[in-house]
Amino acid sequence: MSIDFMFYSKDNAPTPSRDLLKSVENKFEWVPNVLKQIALSPVALAATLQLMESLEKTSLSLQEQWICLLTVAYQNSSPYCVAANSTIARMMQVPLDIIQGLRGGDPLQDPRYEALRSLIREMIEHRGGVSEKALKQFFQAGFSKEQFFEVVIAIALETIASFTARALATPTDEQYRENSWAPVASSQ
Repeated sequence: MSIDFMFYSKDNAPTPSRDLLKSVENKFEWVPNVLKQIALSPVALAATLQLMESLEKTSLSLQEQWICLLTVAYQNSSPYCVAANSTIARMMQVPLDIIQGLRGGDPLQDPRYEALRSLIREMIEHRGGVSEKALKQFFQAGFSKEQFFEVVIAIALETIASFTARALATPTDEQYRENSWAPVASSQ
């Protein structure tokens, strides 16, 4: 049995989602497939866009924001989101070696970025749980307690996108295909 979820546009989405989709299109010049699907629920779309806006207002650097999002996408094994975040991170001038490391789940050379990646990895693997060691590493790398909560915003945002994309097998947008990705098969 197949359950299809439509891809909505500003013309056929539920009325409250139409203006939200218009704002996405105005900002990015197009609407990614995952947002077209989320648009079925105006509340979910509004929440997703609010988290995007909130993340942009954090004290995390642009690179740190994309490290967060790409780490969550990788940890959640979302081909759609890894491709999307890789593409956008590159556009945001995140160095290619960092993007490639995150796409492979590899430790990062920069101690600050690695502390961020490790914290997120642990939080996702342990459903919010995190060791004292990972927290100390995060704070010793120069992050603040406020930034801990900003990281949680990034995790929430990317979890919505990656869970939606995985559950609905969202096809990768043409704009992201050059960075297509598939999770490595686990030996477990």
